[in-house]
Amino acid sequence: QVRGPTRPYEFMEMCPPLLDVIVPLIGLQESIVVAGSGTSRLSERLYDTGRRRIKNVDFCKTVVEAMANFHKKERPCMEWLWGDVRELSHTAGVDMCDVVLDKATLETLRGEQDDEEGKTAARMYLEEVKKVLKQHQGRFIVVTTGEYHVSTQLLSSFPASENWSVEIYRPEVQYAIIRPFVFVIRQYAQTHALPDGSGQRPLRIRTHFNPHENPPEDDINVGHLMSAIFAEEGLDPNSTNAIHQGEDIPFDGRRSKRRTDDIIGDGIPTRQPTAQKIINPDDNEYYTRRKPT
Repeated sequence: QVRGPTRPYEFMEMCPPLLDVIVPLIGLQESIVVAGSGTSRLSERLYDTGRRRIKNVDFCKTVVEAMANFHKKERPCMEWLWGDVRELSHTAGVDMCDVVLDKATLETLRGEQDDEEGKTAARMYLEEVKKVLKQHQGRFIVVTTGEYHVSTQLLSSFPASENWSVEIYRPEVQYAIIRPFVFVIRQYAQTHALPDGSGQRPLRIRTHFNPHENPPEDDINVGHLMSAIFAEEGLDPNSTNAIHQGEDIPFDGRRSKRRTDDIIGDGIPTRQPTAQKIINPDDNEYYTRRKPT
């Protein structure tokens, strides 16, 4: 039986914890392009939260037609477009958008580590993402397993030299075969106006999970991701640059200082902070507010 709207294919499980991370990152009125949408239920779940401006792009015309037909009554505002994500900016119907959402599309294109054709395809795709994101406002949200060769290409394609900032979440998925990461990538101006009126250079990388919760031998994807960060950002994993939960990596690659009530000794959190995304409706900028649990 062919996969379709009634038998959706999910490379990584669609579960409430994953949606709990993604949904607050996207405003109700923001425009979303789901790249390589396939038959996943991700767009459907987002639409049902009130986010109506969704355009789904997939290269399989049969899938696009089947999904459009399946959702036309209950989700009439959602669009389904036939196109190649490697030429996303040339896809009919795709305009500048607030969010490009990727759930395993990058990994599918990239393929195995020694796949040069996949590396080229991924590079083309990531360059197209930059073209369709609104400047200093758009976000690229990537749901990925964090494999080393995928993470290194993702980070290198959105470098600190171009003021790209990265936040990384990890949903608390229970009993899942694959526990994914969620990258949120956006480009800032040289200085970023914070809600208190001050302006400062944004952080390069912020983690919203504890990378030392499970050792790499028990959770190999954490090991892959952290190795990719160390490699791309020029950090020494054996030095004091070890990253802890909520650790902020500024653009110069040095560890930032944290509040003394959040860390002790070598940076191990004394309490588990969570991150809340706050959407500013006036200018669509967002910032992170830390809140102890």
